[in-house]
Amino acid sequence: RNNEKLIDEFVIGVINSMTDKLDENSIRNLKDTLYMQFMDYDIDKKSTELSICDNENYIVLKSFLSAKLIEGKSELTIQRYKEMLVMMLDRINKKYSDITTNDLRCYLVQYKSERNVQDSTLDGMRRIISSFFNWLSDEDYIVKSPALRLKRIKSEKKVKKVLTDEELETLKINCKCERDIAIIEILSSTGIRVSECSRLNISDIDFVNKEIIVRGKGNKQRKVYFGGRTLVHLQKY
Repeated sequence: RNNEKLIDEFVIGVINSMTDKLDENSIRNLKDTLYMQFMDYDIDKKSTELSICDNENYIVLKSFLSAKLIEGKSELTIQRYKEMLVMMLDRINKKYSDITTNDLRCYLVQYKSERNVQDSTLDGMRRIISSFFNWLSDEDYIVKSPALRLKRIKSEKKVKKVLTDEELETLKINCKCERDIAIIEILSSTGIRVSECSRLNISDIDFVNKEIIVRGKGNKQRKVYFGGRTLVHLQKY
């Protein structure tokens, strides 16, 4: 009966748009053809609920990301927030205000199972999700954040292996240009992050006092220092 009703509505629409071109026999033949074509299919009117839900989710997500940008989060951090939260919203497939603590727990469990990520990575996702829902609560989009009961995911802390002098020399020997040697020297002598190194400009380096102004997380600046060997390779580059 649902098929019949929808086909009738479709035919009425065709009749209204082609009044001068269809007689009664043509209309009957059109309906008969449609019944034959769709007799094995279940036809339903397209629901707009999902698109409305998606639209509302992404509107509040955009507001959240804008707020974080104003707070001073870097563009890289904003992009990571966006990727993680879009993935979460798409998978749970509910309006933000209907998402429960259990939805979030199930999502994190499934994500870990499917991607085989470390607990430290999973806890980073939990922090991003918590930040989003706590913001929604603070801004009165929702009454209470479902992420409040998401406990910190404990991960094993491993002692990072320090490269030996021999390993550092082997790296530099295998470099193909002076730029790569300079990068290794900066990283090993200052301990800055690779992402911080990639954002350095020449104007950030004080060659006289052997200092570098580094922009870290949250665009916070700090000074780091390097030795004479690093200075030689920097100047050469």
